[in-house]
Amino acid sequence: GIIQTAIEKCDGKESGAVGMLNILEALVKHSVNTQHKFFLNQLFGPCDPVCIAADLVLCLTNTSVYTYEMAPALTLIEHDVIRTLSGLIGW
Repeated sequence: GIIQTAIEKCDGKESGAVGMLNILEALVKHSVNTQHKFFLNQLFGPCDPVCIAADLVLCLTNTSVYTYEMAPALTLIEHDVIRTLSGLIGW
């Protein structure tokens, strides 16, 4: 599989961060290129750079937005988005 290919590429010489980068490189190499101009899927399309940045922030903060105590700033942003979208449809 992909991980075995990456491990063989490391050949026992590299471990830790370098070994993990080799595994990730193999994963990307064997994945579908959703950024290609001819890629089209019924469920999703190419990535939006703003969404990638937002996802990165959420991963780095390691938080969820299920309670105000867990993510006060994100909860306030969620309320603002809901209020704005509700206003667009007349609520």
